[in-house]
Amino acid sequence: NEAREIAENREWAGVHYASDTAAGKELGETIWKEFKQFQDDTKDHLLSRGQKTANDMNLIELASAEWTPR
Repeated sequence: NEAREIAENREWAGVHYASDTAAGKELGETIWKEFKQFQDDTKDHLLSRGQKTANDMNLIELASAEWTPR
């Protein structure tokens, strides 16, 4: 994927160490896991209160739909 290629290129260029790449990957995976759990918990909360989410839309799509260009 593109992120891995960028990280590897930085290693080859001497800007990052392999440990930087590994730590960045681990951090990204942890943040993504937490976000997905938050998203699931939020949907469960809304449904438990009788509120509907918009046809299986995820939170990113719901938030994007609220933004209007200026």
